[in-house]
Amino acid sequence: MRNLLGWIGCVEASPSHMNNALDAGETLAVAPGGIAEIFWGYPRPGCKPDDEYALIKARKGFVRMAMRHGLPLVPVYVFGNTKIYKRVQLPSAVEALSNMLHVSLVAFWGRLGSLVPFQVPLTYAIGNAIDTGRPNLNPTEAQVDALHALFCAELKRIFDDHKGGYGWGHKELVLV
Repeated sequence: MRNLLGWIGCVEASPSHMNNALDAGETLAVAPGGIAEIFWGYPRPGCKPDDEYALIKARKGFVRMAMRHGLPLVPVYVFGNTKIYKRVQLPSAVEALSNMLHVSLVAFWGRLGSLVPFQVPLTYAIGNAIDTGRPNLNPTEAQVDALHALFCAELKRIFDDHKGGYGWGHKELVLV
């Protein structure tokens, strides 16, 4: 699978591989929530079916990397991506194993119980670019925290600004 993903331009989400790609002039799109975000949201205990969840509060490595390379951060929210499959809430041990193995161990299904996704329109809301300034090889935690807060605020803003147009006016984006 790794070779297949490499052929279509994916890189491993490790600092060394991402730094090498950025040093080579590549542009990266990062999903900061990663595998762990798959397990958030309904039907997870404590999660509401009318809320959307972004696992972002403790994810700051992407901000630090953008600062080191002097690259802008552009928040994007994809409306509908949480509705293309349904999933079963598995025991927390499966979630821990998924994170340890860096692979998604999820029981999910689409149309007619197959792997074909449900037909759901996807709408991409793209936020304002957040300037990280000149390359900074050693940003302080305060600098990282400040830009991370801007990123989170912009992600929330684009969700709130566009949720009504998608028909999700009743939903809230919960940053976890």
